[in-house]
Order: sequence, then structure tokens, then C-alpha cells
Amino acid sequence: MALVNTFTANQRFSEHSAAAIPEVIKRFFPDVLTITEVPASASPAQKIGYDVTILLASGRFLAIDYKIRKHDYNDILFEYAMHEADGTFIPGYVNKAHLRNDFLLSFFQDTGRAELLEMGTYRQLWQRYGSEWIRRGLFGERGYSHKFSPARGRNGEIFSRYLVTIPRAEYYEKMMQLGAAV
Repeated sequence: MALVNTFTANQRFSEHSAAAIPEVIKRFFPDVLTITEVPASASPAQKIGYDVTILLASGRFLAIDYKIRKHDYNDILFEYAMHEADGTFIPGYVNKAHLRNDFLLSFFQDTGRAELLEMGTYRQLWQRYGSEWIRRGLFGERGYSHKFSPARGRNGEIFSRYLVTIPRAEYYEKMMQLGAAV
């Protein structure tokens, strides 16, 4: 029997760990004036990728989606597809074109380390290398993984997420190559 990731338990973990997010944001944006948590009940904002909005001293407004992970595996995670209980496949986080957040913030509870990824670059790298990373994960190449993660949603529905992790160093190497190619 597959282990089912329970949304409620993970939501409690995430909500507890979310208290650290404002301090983490200040590490990356020391000139931040305001940090506003977007409540889960603010469905339209949440659906376009806003977990937190910030206002910088320059007047620049930024939207950040954050992912909290229990352990730091020295990797970058991509959720590329979801399989709903009714059999429908939908794009995963990295493939959702309607998201409007500027950054993805990954926070690792065990180490306190955080990583701020610019969404445009994150998506470009996935578009360019995603199929290769899926293949490397499926074949179990060292440092790569491919995961099928069953989960239970807020309303008890079961769905599955398709995830790929790649070595952090690979991500930044490809990011530098992308920058050179632009």
C-alpha cells in the first residue's frame, strides 16, 4: 500500500514553520518595508502563486510563493504534474502558466537554509532541461530523483503529484549557462 501524504498533517507542519518566513525574507530583502501573508482563504491570490507579498523601500512590489521542506537534501524540487482523483492530469507548479509570483522561496526547516529562485529562470530551466531531468530521475542517476507522491487534499480527495529533484549545483550551473545564452 502506498504511503499517502496527508494534506492536513503537512499543512499543520507548514503553518507552524511559516512563522519563520518573514525573517527569511528579510535575509534576501533587507530593505523590505512590509511583508503581507496572503491567507489561504484569499483564493484568487493563492491561485496565482501569492503566499506573501512584500513592498521594498524602492517602491517595488513583489509576490513570493514559498515551499517549506522538512529536510535539506541539497537539491532543487520541481512539481511538474498532478493526477487528480477523477483521472485528470493537470500541470504541476512549474508548468502553471497563470502563476504570477516573482520568486519561489524554499525554506528548509532542519538547516534553516533558504533559497530564493526567480520564477522566470526556474521555468525556463524546466522548459529546457525538464525532460532530461525526469529521465535522469527515473533511471536513478546519482543526485536525481523522480517521485510519485500520493496526497490527501483539504476535502479528503486523493491526488498525486509528480516531482523531480536535481542537484542544487546542476541548477546553478544550468542557470549560468542560460544567462550566457541570453
